[in-house]
Amino acid sequence: MAVSAAGCDEGLPLESTPLLAVQMSVAPDPGMAVPSSGVTFEQDGQTIEFPWMTTLSLIIRTDASQSGATIRNIGASVQEAIEGIAVTPVFGDPAPRFRYTPRATTNRVEPGGEAIIEFDVWYWLPGGGAEALVALNATLSADEGSGVTDAVQVSVLP
Repeated sequence: MAVSAAGCDEGLPLESTPLLAVQMSVAPDPGMAVPSSGVTFEQDGQTIEFPWMTTLSLIIRTDASQSGATIRNIGASVQEAIEGIAVTPVFGDPAPRFRYTPRATTNRVEPGGEAIIEFDVWYWLPGGGAEALVALNATLSADEGSGVTDAVQVSVLP
């Protein structure tokens, strides 16, 4: 698309910036909950051990036609689940508690390439179970300036 704007050099086209598109996936899918020990959190003045943990890999890919991109932000969240359905806590009930440690070997995704970021996720669910939905998210900015934030969700089973 070519556009001319008043006050600019006559006939100089203004190019639109292509949108960055990424494909995100998680492995393994589904994730597996394993008993945890030694990692704690504070709740109501008590120190509580996270009973469960899982290790997941966030895989971020770009097409060869895309420019390179820099990973600017990553994160994770945990929700209690039943049969893969997220359970919203009732008002006043405690929310799930979680902590995560990401491990990245790069903050770049080259054209047609991929980046893999591993997450260790420890969690406690108010219902006492181990089944959860974990969302992993990332914000990237393309070399030419466009950006994208995306997330992928995976079930974690006992």
